[in-house]
Amino acid sequence: MDKIRATPITRAELLRRRERCLFDTSILISSWKAGPGSVFNDQWVLSIPRARRRISIISRFEFLVGLWPTQTPERERRRREEWLGDTFDVDSLTAGISERFDRLLKQRLVLPQDLADALIAATALMSTAIVISSDRFFEGIPSLLVAKPP
Repeated sequence: MDKIRATPITRAELLRRRERCLFDTSILISSWKAGPGSVFNDQWVLSIPRARRRISIISRFEFLVGLWPTQTPERERRRREEWLGDTFDVDSLTAGISERFDRLLKQRLVLPQDLADALIAATALMSTAIVISSDRFFEGIPSLLVAKPP
């Protein structure tokens, strides 16, 4: 029996649809590194209308705190926060997201190293958002819509 998997979404289909887009931390990092005016940003981030661009509070924490040394200068941290605020809206955790996360855990779809991604997936499932990520974890979550940049 085939394993039920996430539904892949092409870039063209992503642009035609109206659902909110939840950008994973991997995309935040790629976008930050690519910089303004890059093909990656123009095609995979800024081409999505601003009102549809979202990140989970989990991705915000990972991007600002978990992926750089704690010695990050205050000025650099402020630049990152400003960029996030200018580019994305943030989805906070809710009781519904926590319950959906718990169901993912009970379905044994989550390993300990995947907890942050599972919270992001639960956020997308609760808000019927399309996850934009280069992370393979999301491909294994049934009912999740996933767009994967090249």
